[in-house]
Amino acid sequence: MARSMRCWPRDLHAEPPRLIITSASEKRYAALSHCWGELPAHSTTTVTNFEERLTSIDFDTLPANFRDAIEATRKTGLEYLWIDALCLI
Repeated sequence: MARSMRCWPRDLHAEPPRLIITSASEKRYAALSHCWGELPAHSTTTVTNFEERLTSIDFDTLPANFRDAIEATRKTGLEYLWIDALCLI
């Protein structure tokens, strides 16, 4: 079982990004490679916020590189994006 972030539909106002649990390799996805550095607490998934993130992730509070990756993923037509800071607990 793997966690990915769902980035579909393309319109951010229609449905916010959220975590979903997938059954592995059957899904095509993009992945963001980045330096964690000093990420703000709201930029990572924890045991405390995991359930909430299955419903939605506040796009506007994410770091710019995460937002850019979500938008780029949507533009390519891919439905899923892996960002380790969001998909790993």
